[in-house]
Amino acid sequence: MRAVIQVGVVLAVVAVTRIPLRWSVMSVVGALVAVLLGATLLSALSMVIASTVRSREQFMGLGQLVTLPLLFASNALYSVSIMPGWLQGVAKVNPLTYLVEMLRQLLVGVGPNRLALDVAVLLGGIVVTVAIASRTFPRRVL
Repeated sequence: MRAVIQVGVVLAVVAVTRIPLRWSVMSVVGALVAVLLGATLLSALSMVIASTVRSREQFMGLGQLVTLPLLFASNALYSVSIMPGWLQGVAKVNPLTYLVEMLRQLLVGVGPNRLALDVAVLLGGIVVTVAIASRTFPRRVL
């Protein structure tokens, strides 16, 4: 829910500042769906991390150790085409790359038009991380 509210705030700021975006209903709804998929994936990944540590401090540290490399090894900051070869390989298996690609395609119309692949990768990541979290989360907490 927090992610949807944040997207709403960002889109409102974009509208006020008149930054050109695709303002069709399908683009905005698609962006909201993309953000929901990304938030679900990152939440499930957080559950996997939480199930492996014993303290809040460890969780926060390990969470940053995982999420920051995901950001830097995606196409969020720079194009995959200018990355070194080894980093391009990492970016191709990084689900955040597909989330950013999907948002760019929907809202700006830039990048490859592979929305079905982007959704499939995000859904696959969700299935895998939820399955791992379900197996690793301690039953005594439930």
